[in-house]
Amino acid sequence: MKENFIFRLRQEKGWTQSELARILSVSEKKLAKWENGVGFPNVKTFELLIRVSGKTVTELLGQEGQDEVLLEAIAIYKGEIKMRNRIIVTLVAAGIFIMIFLLDAMDLTGFVFLCLPFLISLIGITFLFTGQQQKRKKSKSLWLFVLGGCFLAYPLVFYVVFLVIVPFAYGGPVPT
Repeated sequence: MKENFIFRLRQEKGWTQSELARILSVSEKKLAKWENGVGFPNVKTFELLIRVSGKTVTELLGQEGQDEVLLEAIAIYKGEIKMRNRIIVTLVAAGIFIMIFLLDAMDLTGFVFLCLPFLISLIGITFLFTGQQQKRKKSKSLWLFVLGGCFLAYPLVFYVVFLVIVPFAYGGPVPT
């Protein structure tokens, strides 16, 4: 088996697979795949690998052919980010168009009962995703999770209050 640069680094530092996997915050299975030449670490993990090794990219890779693999991995990672961003923009634009159509097609009451809870849920989901990204960056993100949870819980509370509690406060459902 041809020695992989990750395997060489691990041997030089005297680390076990589990120790290096813990340092890089990846599973041992994923690290083993990289060492066997199946896959490649993403850019952020590769940057961490460079930092913990104390080497330059060229020193870490050590072989000519590896530079092409790194450039290919970076291109794939950037392509994944662009695709994800396109999907997000498309979904947001579709949501806005749907909301505009629904607002035009219904009165204010319909908008408040149908569209507003949905929009507030989307805001909650946005806060949760942002909190997840901040958590990965080791930033303070608890308030984003709390706010996201509150925004996600709003539609449930809204419907329970207006469709269950309020009718019972006025005498409950009328028997037929």
